[in-house]
Amino acid sequence: MEKKLNDFKYEVAFSFHSLDQAKATRLNNLIKDRFCTFIYNQRQKELIGTDGVQSFKSVFKYESRIVVVLYRKEWGETKWTRIESDAIKTRGFEHGFDFVIFITVEDKVDLPSWIEPTLIWANLKRYGLKAAADAIERKIVAGGGDKRDLRPTDIAKIIENKRKFILERDSILKSSRGVEPANKEIISLFDLIEKEVLTLKQEMSIPINFKKDDVKSCSIITNDLALRIQWNNYVLNFLEDPTLTVKIVRPRPARDPVLRTESGAQLAESSEHVNSLPGPGITMPGRAASNSSSVLYMVIHGTSTEKLISPEEV
Repeated sequence: MEKKLNDFKYEVAFSFHSLDQAKATRLNNLIKDRFCTFIYNQRQKELIGTDGVQSFKSVFKYESRIVVVLYRKEWGETKWTRIESDAIKTRGFEHGFDFVIFITVEDKVDLPSWIEPTLIWANLKRYGLKAAADAIERKIVAGGGDKRDLRPTDIAKIIENKRKFILERDSILKSSRGVEPANKEIISLFDLIEKEVLTLKQEMSIPINFKKDDVKSCSIITNDLALRIQWNNYVLNFLEDPTLTVKIVRPRPARDPVLRTESGAQLAESSEHVNSLPGPGITMPGRAASNSSSVLYMVIHGTSTEKLISPEEV
């Protein structure tokens, strides 16, 4: 018997590639206290003993008021995301696509022809999880969904989850589990900066060079300005007050007591910006690309107050 789109079991269902499970889980956690949500890794028990294919189709075709897709080029190409994609398309062609939001997780993606530009919310890397959660909440309410008030038991769960989160965060920071992913992200950041520098040098003929001093530091050099990026963690086997230091150096002419930028502002011989990385953000997901752009902006424009990493988005 064909189901009808009226009495929804879930207010929102998340569809995503396995590479984005962590992002989907964090996004779900931001709204699950106020809305009934479906995310596979937290609803597996409900699907035990059912026809998995039909159950998945029903969730995305009938049972969810809205559907959120974390989109990357691989989405729709795996077994389960293909099932979800087909269910979404079928529902959309029959009833319209105003129930779905696509949130891109990559900087540049080629969208399938059936995805209308109006269905795209924004790039997750650029706007962050909190802004995405707010957009999802507005979409649910606009579609007729109700935001439930938090009960005392809900508030207690939130407090307990935060307590567990802090304990888990501290256990990662104070063990070797945190060091390796942090170092990998620093390497990724340096690689992206090197790529951006090479692009500027080749496509815009800007006199700029990149030098990787070691695995934890690199330098960007122009004719009269140099920038050094240093990853500082003073303990080998765990993270203790790690910082990312950015230092701009410009030699002071012998007869000129003060350097000035093109705009006339004074520029010290060297200036330093230190940004600590608090909490569990040691993996810095999705931030490296924007970090490299900030670094290059500082080099070209001779400024030193640009933050590389926003702690609240890490």
